[in-house]
Parts: sequence; C-alpha cells; structure tokens
Amino acid sequence: MTRPPAGLDWTDRAAVASYLTGLVPDLVCRVRDDEPDLTGAWIARRVPPEQMPALAIVLAAHIPTDRPQTDLLAWTLPPDDPARWREGHRRFVALRSRGVLLSAIPPDIAEAERRYQAASYAARVERAGPRGVA
Repeated sequence: MTRPPAGLDWTDRAAVASYLTGLVPDLVCRVRDDEPDLTGAWIARRVPPEQMPALAIVLAAHIPTDRPQTDLLAWTLPPDDPARWREGHRRFVALRSRGVLLSAIPPDIAEAERRYQAASYAARVERAGPRGVA
C-alpha cells in the first residue's frame, strides 16, 4: 500500500487504528532494514503529520510488556554481540528444560542459540587475551 485508502475518515478512530495497524509489520521491517531517511519518507507518504500521535499509540500497543527493553532492541546490536541473541538463548534453555528434543526446537530459536554460543565464546576469547579461554 503506497497511500492511505481513498475515503479514509481520519476522524474515525477505529478506522484510523485499523489502517495504522496494517502498516505495523512493514514499518517494523523498514526500521530494522532501511535507512532512517527512507523509512521517514515511507511513513510520510502514508501518515499525515497530525496522525503521528495515533501511529505512536498503535506502535506502542504492539510492544510486548513481558520482555526487557534490551531484548526488544537486541536487533540494533552488532551480530557478534551475545546480547543480540540472548532472548533466543533464554527461549532455547526454557524449551530444553521442559524436555523438548533438539530436533523439535524451532529453527529460529536454534539459530539464535548457535549465534549466542558463538558470540559468547568469541567474547570470552577476547577477554582472556593471549592466556586463552579456560
């Protein structure tokens, strides 16, 4: 969708919330993958300036409140930072502690665990310096 639907009544809160909710998946991907200027232009083509508070509210409604901010923003960290993969590691540990077999772990969680372990090891090696890792 490149523009708001023709005839959208910007005074109808339910219609506006529904329209803005439809933008959320694309917006999240753009925030993570595109340059800020491109994302800003994308938003400006879809949301009039006076509706930005409504967009902020709709976005806030999509944020899980049961996860720490560090996990929610982990995607902003470099790939070699163990914190980026910590949430996947927690989910992996929780599944394994409930007896879930490795073959039944969802691929995204297994990949996050692999990356967490690799980044953690690399961080330990870097901290250890020339002495090596114990």
